[in-house]
Amino acid sequence: MRGAELHAKLTLVQQLKTLSKQHEQVLQAFERKVEEKLQEAALQGAGSAGKRMGAPLHAEGPEAKRQRQLAERDNRKKQIWDEIIKIVEKIRKNPKSEAFRMPVDPVKLKIPDYPNIIHFPMDIGTVLRKLRSSPRGYSMPFEVAQDMRQIWINCRTYNGATHPVTGCANVLSENFEKAWGQANIEHKWQVEVKREEREEQVGRVAGWVAGWAVGWVGGWGAGW
Repeated sequence: MRGAELHAKLTLVQQLKTLSKQHEQVLQAFERKVEEKLQEAALQGAGSAGKRMGAPLHAEGPEAKRQRQLAERDNRKKQIWDEIIKIVEKIRKNPKSEAFRMPVDPVKLKIPDYPNIIHFPMDIGTVLRKLRSSPRGYSMPFEVAQDMRQIWINCRTYNGATHPVTGCANVLSENFEKAWGQANIEHKWQVEVKREEREEQVGRVAGWVAGWAVGWVGGWGAGW
């Protein structure tokens, strides 16, 4: 019975090791691709000097690997947010955006009924301020798109379809949707989210396998 039990434990540990190795191989293959792309970019940017071989890469420990992944995630997300800021800035610089660059002032504009009609005021300046604040006022890109669309909705709601300022809002809305779609912002964000989930899953499986292996080995040592 003791021999059968030990054999079962050995079989289980071997299966766990195989599973962990498979996950690690997937991640390593991805990392090799990233390193290849980085090296290609470095060679292209450095000209003839870039043809010289760099220092060999050293193996990194689990914690160093984790910190590197987190730093890379932050950088990739920052690139997406920077792209969003450029889109909103481009809309702000459009001459037709003058009426939408700052919050509506009902007193100055002599429209006291505005707060009674518009319950979710929004303007381009507020969007940019939320984008640049620390911590950022948005957690996901679609929230930015919602705020931008709210600006045009408010304008149409208060001014009506035939007002000249509504015509400006319609042009800006069309420009925003075109730029947003061409940049593929929300798809890029979803790709990044799925990538993070995959990395976290690999890390959890590797930690679980390591913990089980240590536990089983420790149990054998105590049982001998």
